[in-house]
Amino acid sequence: MFSAAPPPPGGAVSGVLGLTRLARLAFPSPTGPVLDALNTARLDEYLRDLLSSHGLGPAAADPAAGGESYGEMAGELLELAVPEQEPVDLLVLAYSIPDISPGHSLTARLSRQCPGNPLAFAISDQGTAASFTGLRLVRQYTRDTGLHRAVLLVVEQALLPYDPGVPVAVPDGHTGVALVFSDDDAPSSADRPVHLGSVVTRAGLPDEALPREINTLCADTQPVTLILSAALADRVKAPDVDRLRTAQVGQPFTGVWWELANELSLASDTPHRIVLGDYDPQQSCLCLAALEVGAAGEPLSVGARSALTAEPLPADA
Repeated sequence: MFSAAPPPPGGAVSGVLGLTRLARLAFPSPTGPVLDALNTARLDEYLRDLLSSHGLGPAAADPAAGGESYGEMAGELLELAVPEQEPVDLLVLAYSIPDISPGHSLTARLSRQCPGNPLAFAISDQGTAASFTGLRLVRQYTRDTGLHRAVLLVVEQALLPYDPGVPVAVPDGHTGVALVFSDDDAPSSADRPVHLGSVVTRAGLPDEALPREINTLCADTQPVTLILSAALADRVKAPDVDRLRTAQVGQPFTGVWWELANELSLASDTPHRIVLGDYDPQQSCLCLAALEVGAAGEPLSVGARSALTAEPLPADA
C-alpha cells in the first residue's frame, strides 16, 4: 500500500514569503477532453447517477457544453508561470465551481506536469474562501517545512450542469491565475519585492462588520490600493484609499487575482500595500489578504495571454 504525507519539519524559513511571478489566462473556447464525445457521454452518465438519488438531473442535454477542464487550464498556467529552471516544492489548486472532467486525480496529474514534482493538493467546497485558504496553507508549509517555493492556482470554469439548490455565482468565462511564491533565498523574476502580509478569513460576519475589518488592513500611513470583488463591492462603501479596483462581476472566483495582475504590472517608486477583499454570501465569509510592495526595481513580470490565440491580453483587461 502506498501512503503519502507532508514533508517532515525542517529547513523552516523566516516567514517572509515573496510573490515572484504571476500569470493569468483566459480560455475563450473549451479544449481537451471537453471536446471528446466519449468523455462527454461518460460525464453525462456520471452526473445522472449522482443526481438521480436526489431527484435531480443534468441541467443541459450536453453537460460539457460551455465547460472547461481544470486540468487543461492548470497545465497551461504552469507552462507560463513555472520555468523548468525554477521548480516548485508545493502546488495548491483552488476552485469553487466543480471540474467538468472529474474522472482523474487532478492534483496528481498536475504534480507530474509541474517542474519539481511538488507535493500537490486541491481546495474546494469553500466558495470564494478557497483561494485565501490556499494562501494561508502556502505560507504555513513554507514556514514550517523544507519547502521553499510554491505555486497557487486559482481557476474557474463557466458551467454548472445541474441546479445546486442554492444561489451560486457562475462565471461568464474560463479563467485562471497562477501565483508563485518563494522565500527570500529563491530567485525572483522582478527586482521589486512583493511580500505576502496578513491573510484573514472570517465567516458569519454581519454586513455592518465588513468595513471595520477592511479598514484594519487599509489603515496605514503608506499608500494603499484596495481590490474588491464584485460581491464585496456591492456590500460595502470602500474606505478612502489611494486607488480602488473592482473585479468584474463575471469573474466571481478569479476576479480579484486578475485585478492584482493589473496592479502589479504598474510601475511605482513608492512602497505601498495592496489589499484584496472577497466575500462569500452563502457563508457570510469575508476574505482579505495584504501584499507589501517595495519601491525599487521594475514591476513584477506578469504573464498574460489567451490560451487559445496566444495573443497578449491588454494591460487592464
